[in-house]
Amino acid sequence: MASELRVNTLKDAAGANSIATSFVAGGSAKVWNCFNTDAVLRDSLNTASITDNGTANFDTNVTSSFANDDYAFNGACGAHSGSSLQIIGGNSATVKETGQYGIRNQNYNASFNDTDDMMTIAHGDLA
Repeated sequence: MASELRVNTLKDAAGANSIATSFVAGGSAKVWNCFNTDAVLRDSLNTASITDNGTANFDTNVTSSFANDDYAFNGACGAHSGSSLQIIGGNSATVKETGQYGIRNQNYNASFNDTDDMMTIAHGDLA
């Protein structure tokens, strides 16, 4: 049998540092993942899988979908060999959907290239 705990405010053990549960639910990341160039997840939250669509082109497939496509995501990654700056951005080839978003990885001179330690995070309302 499932249990349910209903509270309006959370506090630490000392009774200080209170926060409304609505802030916790609304402000927490809904998707997080860390994966490598082979689209193998190293760690994740609410990520079903990563699809490799070719060089530096990936789709994040979420386990529990967003309520709509009005969510935000961003990413970061390790440096590619010989390059000190990598940028992860939205992939225009993939429509941002409630259950999936696409990303591209490129270096400072606009070349697409794979690199390890890619990470994305997304915020929004889950369905």
